[in-house]
Amino acid sequence: MKKLILILLFISLSMNFFASQKIHFSVDDVIGCFENLTKNEGKYSSAFDEPFFAYIKFLHEKYNAKVSLYCFYEKEGFSLAECTERFVDDFKASSGWLKFGFHAERPVKGNTFDGGGTKCS
Repeated sequence: MKKLILILLFISLSMNFFASQKIHFSVDDVIGCFENLTKNEGKYSSAFDEPFFAYIKFLHEKYNAKVSLYCFYEKEGFSLAECTERFVDDFKASSGWLKFGFHAERPVKGNTFDGGGTKCS
């Protein structure tokens, strides 16, 4: 019986410890998911039907993750000005854990991790 009580106590304390832990991560260069939302606005009933947004919602629900997405304004063939407004309420309702920020106007052509591409001055 003592062993069972110790196990239950350990599980209870562990659950409380992990429940109080926090995780935050950010993703740069976000824009494709907005293009996908716009192209599929008739197919999706929620912003979180879109695969990228579905995955970050899963991470939030499983780990209580807070997420920041840093967005490009445009890419070849699409800009945020063209983005559907159908899912605004989904994003407002998720504003406690999902944030958006500006990353850059557009991707830099030829930019690589080895320092190539256009340099900012």
